[in-house]
Amino acid sequence: MKTLRIIFTVLTISLFTFNGTSQVSGFLGKKNVISASLFMKSSFIMPNKNAKNGYFSFNDHYSIEFERVINRRFSIKVHGTTFDTKFNLVSNDNYNDQYLHDFSTKAIGMDFVWYKQSSLAPLGAYFSTGFDVFFNDVSIDTLKANLGTADYEYWLLGYQRVNTPNLSVIHAGINIKSGVKQIFLNCISFDLNFQLGAILTKSDLGEPVNNYNLGDENVIKERVGTRLWGHYLWGVNCSVGFVF
Repeated sequence: MKTLRIIFTVLTISLFTFNGTSQVSGFLGKKNVISASLFMKSSFIMPNKNAKNGYFSFNDHYSIEFERVINRRFSIKVHGTTFDTKFNLVSNDNYNDQYLHDFSTKAIGMDFVWYKQSSLAPLGAYFSTGFDVFFNDVSIDTLKANLGTADYEYWLLGYQRVNTPNLSVIHAGINIKSGVKQIFLNCISFDLNFQLGAILTKSDLGEPVNNYNLGDENVIKERVGTRLWGHYLWGVNCSVGFVF
């Protein structure tokens, strides 16, 4: 809760600071955009919320965004996100449902958006950089995890049991996006962008943790970080909003 208060305070101060430096009226005098966004990517090597993977199985998340124009070429955007998915305690290459467990994520973040010289914020081609903080509620089926199969016996090192059925895990990441925003009927925005991202709080970048002596809570945190890395690494965002 303290972390949430700090982040909310930073976002609020940033919005008021940038608002005070606004120099132009924005698109037709409209400086604000509120929108709903869908993020999607194919689940090539990691399971989605339905425990599926492949070209036609998708990871997705849903966001509410608010963008504020600061000047002709610059805006700031804040967003809240939610999604559910699964992660594997044993190996990212094994999709046996026996090894998969659930986590639900809520995230908040901020993007700093630069529009091209020929654009007029919030209309046209742009580039952005930003960050997200992920609050993950993990649910472990300890009965399933402690069945004693060969894979789990290896992972648990001498039949050590998984004793953490529920865990709250926080991770943070940074991202860059490149996209184009169009405005129709002077009030409806359509935004399409491509995202690249990285999880900064994952100790073994992009790889599962191999030090199983850390204890089950730390291993779970690392495995969730690995799963977030795969989810956040790249994807396409599509959003529809109202300009005012």
